[in-house]
Amino acid sequence: MKMYQTQDGEQIPAETPEAVVRLLHASSWNDASLTQDQFMESMASRVWDQMGAEISVDSADAFVADLIKCGLLKEIKGGVDESPASKL
Repeated sequence: MKMYQTQDGEQIPAETPEAVVRLLHASSWNDASLTQDQFMESMASRVWDQMGAEISVDSADAFVADLIKCGLLKEIKGGVDESPASKL
């Protein structure tokens, strides 16, 4: 499984960009009542206001790629070790 890390240090284990968006949304206290699409639009708007960086909301793939590009999210190389031996 892949592992991502937010700028704040929160680690997000997710195999797909859709899962990354879902977990980011779930951890967002101020956007909890929004749909996932509304969450992406809200976050993209905040990033534009604060950083001047454009975040695509066309798809989860594009959204996550743009978050990585502007430095708000990074993929941690090596990901999460899910082998049975790692759980001992």
